[in-house]
Amino acid sequence: MTWKIVAGIHWEALKLRSRGARFRSSPPVTDPASHRDQATAFEPGE
Repeated sequence: MTWKIVAGIHWEALKLRSRGARFRSSPPVTDPASHRDQATAFEPGE
């Protein structure tokens, strides 16, 4: 059952790719709005 789901996900991705869909990375992280947010903010990868 698991392999069938994995194969289905990859099959759908292949169909999207063949129609010209491309991967889009997420936008850059903005600075926190307040000092409190800045104290708890994490950089990507931490």
